[in-house]
Amino acid sequence: MIPRVILKLENATGFTFHYFNSTTDGPSKTTTSVDIKIKPQSCQTSFKGAFEPVQAVWQDDELFADRPGKQLKKLDDRHYVAELDMVANKPALLFGTKDDRFNIVLKGESTSNIKVPAIVRFTLEDTGGKKTVGEFDAGSLPLEGPCGDKHDIEAKIPASNGFPDKPFSFGSAGPYTIILELVEAGGKIVKDSQVIVEGNVVALKPLKLNFIPAYLNAPSDEEKESLVATAQELATQTSTYIPDYYPLPPGTVVALSKPSAFSLKELIDQVSSMCETNTSPSCAHDAFTALITSRATLMGWLGGTDKVILVLTNNDFVSAGADEGEAGEAFSNKVIFLNELTTSVARPNAVVAHELVHTLPFPWSSDQMRSLCGVDYHGGNVGNYGNGFQVTDAGNFAPAPVKNVGGIMGPALRAEWIEQCTYWHLTKALNTKADPELLGVRGWVKINDNDSSGSAVTGRFDPLYSVQGEPDLDPNGSGSYALVFKDQAGRVLDHYNFNMTFTAHDGHHKNIEEFGYRVKASDGASKLELVDATGTVLASKAIPNTESTAPTVTIHAPSEGATVGANQSLDASWSGDVQNANLTYSAFLSTDEGSTWTPLWIDSGASSAHIDSKLFAPGPKNILKVFVTDGFQSQSSLVHFAVAASPEKNMNQSNKNNTSSAPKSGCLIVTAAFGSELAPQVQFLRSFRDERILSTVSGSNFMTAFNAWYYSFSPQVADYERQEPWLQQLVRVGIYPLLGILQVAEKVYQLVPGE
Repeated sequence: MIPRVILKLENATGFTFHYFNSTTDGPSKTTTSVDIKIKPQSCQTSFKGAFEPVQAVWQDDELFADRPGKQLKKLDDRHYVAELDMVANKPALLFGTKDDRFNIVLKGESTSNIKVPAIVRFTLEDTGGKKTVGEFDAGSLPLEGPCGDKHDIEAKIPASNGFPDKPFSFGSAGPYTIILELVEAGGKIVKDSQVIVEGNVVALKPLKLNFIPAYLNAPSDEEKESLVATAQELATQTSTYIPDYYPLPPGTVVALSKPSAFSLKELIDQVSSMCETNTSPSCAHDAFTALITSRATLMGWLGGTDKVILVLTNNDFVSAGADEGEAGEAFSNKVIFLNELTTSVARPNAVVAHELVHTLPFPWSSDQMRSLCGVDYHGGNVGNYGNGFQVTDAGNFAPAPVKNVGGIMGPALRAEWIEQCTYWHLTKALNTKADPELLGVRGWVKINDNDSSGSAVTGRFDPLYSVQGEPDLDPNGSGSYALVFKDQAGRVLDHYNFNMTFTAHDGHHKNIEEFGYRVKASDGASKLELVDATGTVLASKAIPNTESTAPTVTIHAPSEGATVGANQSLDASWSGDVQNANLTYSAFLSTDEGSTWTPLWIDSGASSAHIDSKLFAPGPKNILKVFVTDGFQSQSSLVHFAVAASPEKNMNQSNKNNTSSAPKSGCLIVTAAFGSELAPQVQFLRSFRDERILSTVSGSNFMTAFNAWYYSFSPQVADYERQEPWLQQLVRVGIYPLLGILQVAEKVYQLVPGE
């Protein structure tokens, strides 16, 4: 037997011993062959590095103190946790940390002496699997033996516009890991070169907004058209630009716009019943604001939108309770008022973004900022807290650094980018799950400052609706007021707490405050109560037993499948369940087979309505949907109808004809003189007309004849008057003597017994 041993150098990583033994001794031939690989001791290497994923703001923003949930937490020199959540399907880039944002640096030491080509590879592993997001040529580095003295190693990846050259995105919700590693040309991963960043991905709910041009003080046709155009412009800007800096992917802010102006004038008549003996202008404003907010809240619930944004003229914006000089104001967790002058600021979409944050949840502002972020950066003359990196512009890849600019929660005129702490807050506020079985509860609370009955606070429920969506309150919340569900024995089943603020943005005390929340109705409940912090029941509503059925509504016109002529308006009609006497209706129109809905009327007792042809879309995709409620339970019915196409040559003239409407019974000239239909003088004249003159047959006949004459010229006079302050003053001087005479007559009327 003659054994053979062969020593072969395979590569720089070690040696291979080849042993071969063959013998012919004995009855058979035996051959033994084996390879034994022997690797030399590895050369020493050590590395450190850091990087962070970014979608709009930094994980470690130097403008805000690190807090759990919004920081880049260092575990060791090669392991980090990015606590600010990443958003699924939103473009992302990689950057260095605050020490060197625009370079990703991997530093190390090696005792190897042989330089070999290497790359830096970034790998993302999340719920969608594992993928390489980018590679960088690191050149030739001393990574192979034989071992010797220590050598410094550095791989610097330029990231002035982020890395890689094109953004990547995370998959669905769940954990993720991004690994930076040094890889030799042959695929070998260099020992101890891995830098790991771990974090979490959230899938946030898209925002669906409805911009509704609305009016109070009888605008001209030109003013209505301007409101509609402004609402459309704001809706377009909002859906286009807000996803660039909100924690939302491109295309997930859906902003609708109503194609015609919505009248709020009918709400004015309800103001006096809410204020009762309180005749102060502030009560009228507070009551009107509460009424508008309640209606708009229902528009959102039934129309399937998250927020309703009322776009108002500057005068109406102030009349509705907003602060003069402001661009916008959030009045509840569902409703925002926008001044039409918003379009005059540099970034109108930033004004919308600002007010949206205030509704998530309402009224997220200075106190919450100080508590969560350590600094109040809201409004006023605050510093520039907008900081981060723009990955997209209008949804298109357009990398650009954003350093210390005006934040969206600061002054509107300087707003350019979102603040890190605001972004962090939104990743939580928008991370909610839907619950389809909800009860929409609306109402208001009134503080009677000069009440002599012994009850200083009162409340009321508005009609309730069965709605779909997500709950606004949970049973474990806190607050000074509560919605309490009780069973027949009076036991508390669920307790939904919430807070109310009776201080307006300008600091004045509000008499009336509206609320509106979607909650899960408790099984077995027989009563819903509105309770204050002392346990006093401010309002109560009986809940129908489980055997009772919700009311039904039948739409008579249009009929299912009907066709409406081109440029023709529609007289719609419906009827409710005859067994329910007190029913309330709300209606919506869709022109895209139910994808989006436009409110037509809200909380009305009427069983018919005139629908302007401007709201329709040619073709078969129009749907009319009518909701009915008995105050607690609700149902809906809908009909599909088609609209004939209009010849182009008739379109403009037809639309002009359809926009005209009969004059409404308002005090146009007096309203123009005093600036608002909520002015006490206007309220008194309307009340005297409705409760005194129209209460008699002769008075009604007189007003019919008077209106025909008065409205033949008053709209033109009122329009001119609003533009001429001297004429407004002259009319006020002429009106005051009449007001004095009528107020004396009113007191005499109250003193004289009888009808």
